[in-house]
Amino acid sequence: STGAGFNGGILIPPLNPSHVDITQYATVATSTTPHATFHQQLGHPNHQIVSKTAKSMCYFLTGKPTQCTSCALCKSKRKIIPKLAPNHATTRGYRLAIDLSSTSHISFGGAKYWLLIQDEFTGHTWSLFLLQKSELPEIMLIFLREFQKDNKLTVHHIRCDNSGENLRFKRLVQEDATLSIKFELTAPYTPEQNGKIERKYATLYRKVRAMLNHAQLPISLRHKLWAQCAHLATQLDNVITKQDGKDSSAVTFYGTYPLWVNNLRTFGEIGIVRNSKINKMRSKLSDRGTPCMFIGYPEDHSQEVYSFLTLSRFSMIKS
Repeated sequence: STGAGFNGGILIPPLNPSHVDITQYATVATSTTPHATFHQQLGHPNHQIVSKTAKSMCYFLTGKPTQCTSCALCKSKRKIIPKLAPNHATTRGYRLAIDLSSTSHISFGGAKYWLLIQDEFTGHTWSLFLLQKSELPEIMLIFLREFQKDNKLTVHHIRCDNSGENLRFKRLVQEDATLSIKFELTAPYTPEQNGKIERKYATLYRKVRAMLNHAQLPISLRHKLWAQCAHLATQLDNVITKQDGKDSSAVTFYGTYPLWVNNLRTFGEIGIVRNSKINKMRSKLSDRGTPCMFIGYPEDHSQEVYSFLTLSRFSMIKS
């Protein structure tokens, strides 16, 4: 009774009185546990989550967060490696990166391994093809001497992994008194330290697959022409303009485009090539040309010289 009326109310007893036992909440509020123990009891979350969870549950943690050995073993991660070296090259030819890739098919000309060489400053790349890994030291030594002589440059650093063929190449360079090159070997299982050339491989392999697909070659011929296609893909990648609008790597490195850009052809294009071997003695009824497939631009040739694959004998010619 309130004098002017009534205030109504109802008593609702709990279904299980233990659910609202005040003593349980009082016990939790006064519980203390070491930080490391609570971290383990929660399933090894990070220290920030442990602290926030303890506050939400009214736990008082003792001790400071410490490094958990179990977490270190199972959660270890590789340190983030920058894409560019701290001492990035500022002149062409100062640092070359090399890497080797392999396929399960031997190409025309006997190539199973793809050796990629990249100038760090300009991004210009050269492709060489090997049958065996053991050929790398001698082939790279020849390339280095011609590279420095033809371009009047001095190579100061070579970045590569520490595979056996690269270590043999390093010994050959050290034994050559005309070369003064420092090797920068990457850590095992850390391709990121040579990431620029690794990404170049990925780019070129995509282009090789697309070019082979567009040529619609049978599978046997596709496997035989992978090296010729990879060489052409490298040449074309060097002459395309960069995404940021900068000049192509060929223009940046050499100052001009190669001559063959004025006569571009498509990989797999079919044409009739005159057979020069029948100029002297030939039958009046014999053909004067042979069907061939365009497969690339040969190095150190005139701008109107192409590499072809004859479709009758599957031999490579230049014309």
